[in-house]
Amino acid sequence: MSALATTMLVLVGLLPASFGQAVVSGFAPAAAVPVATAYTPMAVPVRVSNAAPPALSATSYYALDVATGQPLAASNATRQQPIASITKLATALVILHDHQLNEVLTLPKLPTYQSDDEIIGLQAGERFTVHDLLAALLIQSADDSADALALADSGTQAAFVAKMNRLMAQWGIGGAHFSNPSGLVDTGNTVSAQAVAQIAQLALRNSAVRQLID
Repeated sequence: MSALATTMLVLVGLLPASFGQAVVSGFAPAAAVPVATAYTPMAVPVRVSNAAPPALSATSYYALDVATGQPLAASNATRQQPIASITKLATALVILHDHQLNEVLTLPKLPTYQSDDEIIGLQAGERFTVHDLLAALLIQSADDSADALALADSGTQAAFVAKMNRLMAQWGIGGAHFSNPSGLVDTGNTVSAQAVAQIAQLALRNSAVRQLID
């Protein structure tokens, strides 16, 4: 039986811990099989502490280190503008503030939707767990799921968005004003890039949200 010659090459970058390690491994067969001798190593990323912010075309942005909350780059970060369906992430956090995933909700009468709205066809009187409605909200971006959760929680959209805005303030998130739970209507539903980042950070720290999207 011919022996196998095994080679492994491990490249460890001399970088901060956050960059981790780059590892390349492989197996070379017996000498009878030609093996390429030329090897060009991949470029290893290097942190540059005084690097200028990247050139982006976005009207506003805000980047932060999720682990520490430390801002990394920003431009017009407090400028409020419509965020459409990102609104649903805030709706999910508000629902999870007062409801358990296994709680069963009976759906109230829902608004009438347009043909191009994102819906899953929920009907009044149907019963679903909070888990299933949140899954439709966050994965399929269902507008009717957002409305169903809001109405089941607070009775009216107005009462729910008042609760949304109150909780955002309590959680230290400024630069956010919601007017509906789905983001389907832009009027009065404006949030800054910094506030979106803070909402996303809260969502990533929420075990129920992570369970739904993992």
